[in-house]
Amino acid sequence: AAMGDIRLFGKFRLTEDDAAVAFSLIPEIRLPTGSSDQFLSDGSVSPGITLAAERDFDTFRVSANIGYRYSSE
Repeated sequence: AAMGDIRLFGKFRLTEDDAAVAFSLIPEIRLPTGSSDQFLSDGSVSPGITLAAERDFDTFRVSANIGYRYSSE
């Protein structure tokens, strides 16, 4: 058994939940806890940020996001 990197993230709403399209900002950081010998980690601390757009149609939700993650390796 092996464990990959740990990913910590939060989700911050930029618009109200009942908006036609809800926007959120999702900052994250990945900590190198996995084994690079088993290709479970690149061995670097990797901060990142994502912008997400969501539309709720009662029976289903459509989401799209775009983001950036920095890796020094």
